[in-house]
Amino acid sequence: MSYQFSAFTSEEIRRIGAQDIRSNTEIQAYDMANNLNSNIEAVDSILALLSRIPAIQNQDLESSKELFSDAQKTTSNITSSYFWLDKDGKLLWANAFENQTIYEQYAGGDRSFRPYFSEPRDTLRPYFSSLIESVDGVPRLYIAHPIILDTGQNANNNNNSSVFNGVVASAIDLDQFGQVLQGQLSTKYGSTLGMVDRNGIILYSSNATYIGKDIFGDEFQSILPPEIIDRFNSFLRVSLQGEAGSGDIPVQGSTNTIAYQPVSFSGDNFAVVYIVLPHNIQGPVGSLIDQQRNFNLIIIGSIGAVAVGIAYLILIWNRRLSGIVKSKTAELEQANTSLQEAVEQLKDHDRMQREFIN
Repeated sequence: MSYQFSAFTSEEIRRIGAQDIRSNTEIQAYDMANNLNSNIEAVDSILALLSRIPAIQNQDLESSKELFSDAQKTTSNITSSYFWLDKDGKLLWANAFENQTIYEQYAGGDRSFRPYFSEPRDTLRPYFSSLIESVDGVPRLYIAHPIILDTGQNANNNNNSSVFNGVVASAIDLDQFGQVLQGQLSTKYGSTLGMVDRNGIILYSSNATYIGKDIFGDEFQSILPPEIIDRFNSFLRVSLQGEAGSGDIPVQGSTNTIAYQPVSFSGDNFAVVYIVLPHNIQGPVGSLIDQQRNFNLIIIGSIGAVAVGIAYLILIWNRRLSGIVKSKTAELEQANTSLQEAVEQLKDHDRMQREFIN
């Protein structure tokens, strides 16, 4: 009964501890997603502001150069550059152009084939890209805003006529951004961060070699233990459907909780943030389990000691009783022998008496 009670109590403590870990993981995922949204919205707001500045709308290059440098300083924790494309997709200016070597290398470059130019041009709406490998070979995300000139009312339909006049965009360095987010996680629980876009492309991983890889591709799948592949892939597919949630994945004898939270831009989910937290029962919970285990061992040890003591006493009493019984038995046997001898003597005396009378 003591063992069963102790096992039940310890399991309840572990369950409560595991639930606490799951709650913490979900909270961290929610906070990271909100943090990511806030940073992206800050970049988006700066781009929206730049696209409406008259000097940029009128392509006054000299008056606009410092604006891109100031924008980069504001969001340098996540962005690697702000740049400006004309209506034909040619690179007019970037904050990095303050370096003459970089200016000579990239100024005037054709970016018209890039989706961060073609999408804002065709839709006249802000655009958030998936992973794109930059001209320097670094994978980045891009946010772009069209530069729209309002030419006033159209004489035919009395509506305002909008004219596309280029794009202002910003590049987000994924590795840098991921490290910034990872640094905001509590080190108390040993959490790790991951991020995947809506198509299953890894945007950030603690192992940089997997950034840009398909999470369902052979390269990533080959590192998963065979016993969890099916369950883990089902979990990933559910997480990419745009809802928040969490789940426990057992790996090599230990359990990890993975919480996920979608990240949106302009109302569309473009990525999912994952927080992975191992089930290391520690602190007050671990202390309670240890106390319960020690208490149970003391009780069982005490019961065992009492049982051994009682058994020892019973054995001693048994031995004493056995000695007494043997002694009394010997005395009875001796008395019985004397009695038999007396009976024989009486029989002899009686026989002699009868013979004498006869």
